[in-house]
Amino acid sequence: MKWGAWIIDHPMNIAIVCSLGCNQLCNIGNNPGKCLRLVKKIVEKELKRF
Repeated sequence: MKWGAWIIDHPMNIAIVCSLGCNQLCNIGNNPGKCLRLVKKIVEKELKRF
């Protein structure tokens, strides 16, 4: 799946890590279910702004 910058760069999709190894542990890009749950949370949060 491809996501726009508003999902990729959203604060809910950012993690501070100490190394590339830790970064890979945070990567949910290969798990469609986790990706969709995160997108749902982001969209729900953003909808509250309107």
